[in-house]
Amino acid sequence: MPADEPPVGRADRLRRSLLLTVAGVAAGLAATAAPPASAHESGGILGSAGIAHPRAAGSSRAAVRLAAATGVEYGGALWRPASVWNYTDAARPQDVLITRIIIHVAEGGFASTYNWFASASAQSSAHYVVGKRGQVAQMVHERDIAWHAGNWAYNESSIGIEHEGYTRSGGFTEAQYRASARLAGHLARKYAIRPDRSRVIGHNQVPDPNHHGQWGGASHHTDPGRYWNWARYMEYLRLYAGTTAQRTGDDRGAAFDAAGWSTTSGGGSYGGSAHTARPARGAAPARYRILLPSAGRYDVFARWPCRSDANPGTRIRLATAAGGVTVGVNQRSRCANWVPLGTYEFSGGSAWRAEVSRRSRSAGAILADAIRFVRTGDAVAPATPAGLSVDAATSTGIDLRWGGSSDDIGVWGFLVNVDGGRVYAGAGHTRSLTGLPCGTDHTVRVRAVDLAGNRSPARTITADTDACPLPPSGLTQTSATTESITLTWTASPSAVALYLVSTPRWQRTTSATTLTKHGLSCGSVRTVFVRAQDAYGALSTPVKVSAATLPC
Repeated sequence: MPADEPPVGRADRLRRSLLLTVAGVAAGLAATAAPPASAHESGGILGSAGIAHPRAAGSSRAAVRLAAATGVEYGGALWRPASVWNYTDAARPQDVLITRIIIHVAEGGFASTYNWFASASAQSSAHYVVGKRGQVAQMVHERDIAWHAGNWAYNESSIGIEHEGYTRSGGFTEAQYRASARLAGHLARKYAIRPDRSRVIGHNQVPDPNHHGQWGGASHHTDPGRYWNWARYMEYLRLYAGTTAQRTGDDRGAAFDAAGWSTTSGGGSYGGSAHTARPARGAAPARYRILLPSAGRYDVFARWPCRSDANPGTRIRLATAAGGVTVGVNQRSRCANWVPLGTYEFSGGSAWRAEVSRRSRSAGAILADAIRFVRTGDAVAPATPAGLSVDAATSTGIDLRWGGSSDDIGVWGFLVNVDGGRVYAGAGHTRSLTGLPCGTDHTVRVRAVDLAGNRSPARTITADTDACPLPPSGLTQTSATTESITLTWTASPSAVALYLVSTPRWQRTTSATTLTKHGLSCGSVRTVFVRAQDAYGALSTPVKVSAATLPC
């Protein structure tokens, strides 16, 4: 065990052995492979979690839940669970919002990475691992806190994605970039994570929690390293997330002009058709008119169908805000996919923004299929929720209701704060607050959140719980023996379900206005309190009396 782990007794060791057996059966792993280098470099619990003993690690609830798990949260992923000793049981995003995605490199292979996290000795984990062939495995449920960042605050608020490969030599594949970006785009949309480099970061960008000004978490990791293509990855992520404005120009309709081109139905074309022409100097290009909602930076993608005679030297010209830019593409590769052409500034409104040239030094069919513009960010906050009101209130609870919101892309959900603390995050429009003190005022704020993580101005009200029940009166001791006392009081004028009768040593409830307590010591005196309790559990202020048993 790690040197900083507290000693455990025989019973604890037995419990751990049992839990690990349950987890092992659930995972279906007969053995674990040798750990990748990054696991050795993580520094145990301190390196992976950023604190000595993360709360709730290896809890019996986590083991039972893990053993019962039969599915994954991301379609197509394998379920390869990490050991229950390598992450923290949680209930995100209700207890902590998920606001980041952290990119890691495993320093090893696909299977060896998830097998290592299945070992209790790893003392680290991640939520997902992505292989070079584009395969994805999930190891920790998104609601739980994986130990991957070397900084507890970042662990709590992030999803960790490991990648097969090595920081110092790269080797990341196109299939891996696309698979990981699809996963990250799905997560960005699911949790309203801003799709930019402030919220999608590398392990090397995580602050060292113990040394200000140092990075890479507590163990100073440098992944994903200089071989990781951040520009390509973020382009794909925003494309798949769909949480910023996207506009597509197709080869059908009035917004497309291609004089002298003919149609083709090559496999994988967007919308079922494309246009084609042979290289010819001076011939008219195929042009796309695109209506952009506003000026700003956009990722640009092109798509073409699959044809064995496609032109490997096709030129696509973009009309950016700074002038014309020509991008060369090989249309014999990456067909039937959105291929990134770069990120540029564009003006807003409708304009001829892209054209596929017939000028080429290569032979082969030039293809004009579709062009897509994806905004790199979304600066438009959603509208303030349409209303906020109290549906009902009791002495210990408040039922809230709020209206809808609108946004240029889409509303993810709502955040509800009561007295400065968050009590709800989700797409609902109601929330019941329980366990509140009677007769109290509470400040409620509701904000809408859009798919890109922007928050609206708050809708605010003051909500009150009903008054506390009134106390009983006339509390007196009416009789006593050497081992009992009898108390009587006048009923509370409020609607009361029970009366709570107590001393520092005992407590009883009754629906009557009298109570006899037996089993007391002779010659003893004690102060007895009586409170009225309503149907919702709220208590009145107490009344008290000094009660005594008869002398011995």
